Amino acid sequence: MTAAWLCLASLLAVAGFGALALAMPRHWNEVTDAACDVVPARRLLHASGAALITVSVCVCWWRDGPAFGSVLALLVATAAAAAVAQLLAWRPHWLRPLLAGALR
Repeated sequence: MTAAWLCLASLLAVAGFGALALAMPRHWNEVTDAACDVVPARRLLHASGAALITVSVCVCWWRDGPAFGSVLALLVATAAAAAVAQLLAWRPHWLRPLLAGALR
């Protein structure tokens, strides 16, 4: 059961870093092939990215306590940021589902 919490924390962190990356015009253009002129969408992506990363840290703390949970959260965040960087380099269109809520 604890592996499920770690997977949840990892998915939340990847989604959070993906949302923060898509808030940048350059990455938005790579993923959507369109200019990012929508300021509310960028603000929503910033806020949701920060919230998802915060929830990921809270899941790590809840899973292992504040001492080791903080170390685990740093490791999860590092791996998630690297995963998003790799996605942006090789398969940027895989981040398109994160834009579903921002484009409404």
